[in-house]
Amino acid sequence: MRAARFATVAIVVVIAALSSVAGVSARTPVDPTSLTPPLKPFRVCWQLGPNVQCDTSGDTFYENEPIGDFGCGVIYESGEERSNSTRTYTDGLIVRRAVEEHDRGFWTLSPTGAGPIVEFMRDSSWDERFTIPGDITSTDRTVRGASLRVPALGANLHESGYIVLDTDDQRGRFVNDDAQIALLCPLLVG
Repeated sequence: MRAARFATVAIVVVIAALSSVAGVSARTPVDPTSLTPPLKPFRVCWQLGPNVQCDTSGDTFYENEPIGDFGCGVIYESGEERSNSTRTYTDGLIVRRAVEEHDRGFWTLSPTGAGPIVEFMRDSSWDERFTIPGDITSTDRTVRGASLRVPALGANLHESGYIVLDTDDQRGRFVNDDAQIALLCPLLVG
C-alpha cells in the first residue's frame, strides 16, 4: 500500500513539473502588422521573452533588371533570390535584422533576356543593427561572407570577405575591378 502511495505521489509530481515547463516554453504569436515598421500579415512572429522575433524569409523571381553599363551596353540581370531572414523587435520597434541571400541567375545585354547569357551565383549575409529602434534608415550594417561566382570566368570575378559599411573595416578578397568586369563583354556579345 505504501508503494502505491509513493508511486501516485511521484506521478503527480512529474505531471506538475511537466505542465509548468510547458507553460514556460510556450511561444505567444504576435500580429506582424502591429510592429514598427509593420510586416505583411502573413509573416510569422513570436514573443520571445522581452523581444519579438519574426521570420521574413522567401523567394523572389526577377527578370531583365538593368544593373549598369559596363562598357559593352546595359547588362540585364534575371534570376531567383532566396532569402532567410529574421527580424528582432523590442517594445514593438525593429532593432536587428539578420539576412542570408542566395541568388542564381544570368546576365545578358538584351532587355528581353534573349541572346547570349552568362550565369552567376551570389551568396551574401549581413547583420543590421538599428541605432534608432524602429527606424530602418538608421542601420549599422555588417556584411559577412559575400561571394560572387561566375563559372564562365573562373575565379576572375570573385568577392569574399567581411565589410562594415561606411567604415574602412574590410577584410577578405575583393577583386571586382573594371578589367575583370570587362571580361564579361566578349561573352555577352557572342
